[in-house]
Amino acid sequence: RRRTGGGGWHSRALQQWPAVDFSGGHPGLMSDKSGPWWMEDVAAEKWSLSLARTSSTVKAKTGGGARIVQDPLGERKLPGWTRFVCFSDTSGLHGWIPAENHPHADVLLHAGNFSRSGDPDEVESFANWLRTYPASHKVAIAGNRDFTFDRDYYHYAWSRYHPQPFNCDEAREALVDGHCCAYLEDRIVDVLGYRIYGTPWQPEFHDGAFNLTRGRDCRAAWERIPSDVDILLTHGPPHGSGDYRSHYGSSGCEDLQKIVQQYGVPISVAGQIREGYGHTSNETTLFVNAFTVNMERRAEIDGDC
Repeated sequence: RRRTGGGGWHSRALQQWPAVDFSGGHPGLMSDKSGPWWMEDVAAEKWSLSLARTSSTVKAKTGGGARIVQDPLGERKLPGWTRFVCFSDTSGLHGWIPAENHPHADVLLHAGNFSRSGDPDEVESFANWLRTYPASHKVAIAGNRDFTFDRDYYHYAWSRYHPQPFNCDEAREALVDGHCCAYLEDRIVDVLGYRIYGTPWQPEFHDGAFNLTRGRDCRAAWERIPSDVDILLTHGPPHGSGDYRSHYGSSGCEDLQKIVQQYGVPISVAGQIREGYGHTSNETTLFVNAFTVNMERRAEIDGDC
């Protein structure tokens, strides 16, 4: 529950009040001795991604809440809870994630960059992977590398990525109309009683899709977020939570963080920043950076609500 402006209480479908102990060089940076490694940087062969060695502990408040599941394959879901599995930035390598790293879940959330460039074959492959994943419901958004999903950007930038331009509507069709997931682009969906809002926009990050100028443009995008959202799915993280980049510091969006605080959003799921993989929390919000395609890390983050 959260207190409303009038002093009363506003009931939420989801209540979240974890306490977190975490270590790291900066808020939003999880400690992990192995460091981040790109899958593309190693020999082109399949391998198992090991369990993440995050130094954090989440305890849910008695009577309702959200908690990180440290061993999703061995830890059974408690009665009355809903299990979520979170992915992001699989970069077209979803098929390389071994079956033993596909924990069963009620809901799968994917925070974008499911492809390398939005090529229709990549999108179709990802859609097929979603169909076979052992989760009852799937929800996904696009990211800054899913170029064909941002028509305006792709219209002038296609030659940087493809020898011939793809038809954006055809590229998007497998995911948007393929009945494999709920694809969210500035809209909300109700899944098992949870209101999930998804949006691919982010502050300018290199040159890519769905980039917005910090300040007014970002605020306009975040103002579309409903105040009663339970789970916020964005590609880029809020400022100070899973957003620390080596040599750059915190790169998340300050205006997004203000909205999360103002609305008391229980759970925020994002990706984009590989160094920020993991989860942090305050007394109101559980923040998850589900960046997946890293060596020496588990290929998902699991949680119960």
